[in-house]
Amino acid sequence: MAVRQVTIEELKGSLPGGRTLIDVREPDEYVVGHISTAVNIPLSTIQDSIEHFRDESEVYLVCRTGNRSLSACEYLHDRDIVNVVNVATGIVGWVASGGTLTQGDQP
Repeated sequence: MAVRQVTIEELKGSLPGGRTLIDVREPDEYVVGHISTAVNIPLSTIQDSIEHFRDESEVYLVCRTGNRSLSACEYLHDRDIVNVVNVATGIVGWVASGGTLTQGDQP
């Protein structure tokens, strides 16, 4: 099964619905700027945080450009967690589309 991906516009349409958004970048990257509702679970810790991805609804994963979040989605798919969705162009796409970033270590 291929990993589902969404565009920034699709993501923006989903976030008001209370969807879970997980930023898989490292904490130092997250603190500099993240999407306001995103929780930080770095790619390097995914294997220790699998329970955060087991959800009845879709869980969106984001990183800087969409590559690390795609890797995280593939890793989770290999473990039968298929409700994860990659944000294709990541934070770069978010900012390019006029989205704002929040600084600090909390969503």
